[in-house]
Amino acid sequence: MAGIDPETARRAERSRPVNVLYQTPVREACMDFQFNSDNRIEGNDAMAEQAEARVRDRLDRFQGRLTRVEVHVRDIDGTTNGAEGVEAAIEARPAGAQPVAVSDRGPKPEAAINGALKKLAMRLDSEFGKADRVRQG
Repeated sequence: MAGIDPETARRAERSRPVNVLYQTPVREACMDFQFNSDNRIEGNDAMAEQAEARVRDRLDRFQGRLTRVEVHVRDIDGTTNGAEGVEAAIEARPAGAQPVAVSDRGPKPEAAINGALKKLAMRLDSEFGKADRVRQG
């Protein structure tokens, strides 16, 4: 740089903005699904397929980040069949992180699963949002 003082050139070089892009390698993980029910819940193939479709639809935005999702449905009040007689527990396993588990209760397995899925989506939004902010920060 002819005609410019070397000290001024060094200062100009240091003041240039530096753009650094951090990319985390995203491995297209295949999300496995497992459905379990106790002996008092009629956990047939149709219920398992319906639960899997609902889980995959609701958690689609996390597809590349989750390796496995397990749904456990159980009857908690026996023959009483109360308003919260069925409990659904869902455990999601993010790649490279601790599992996230939630549960909810409802009168029917579908209602309990839907409630637990709503909670899980909020928890995963929070967990992944925090992880992304730490990575960017």
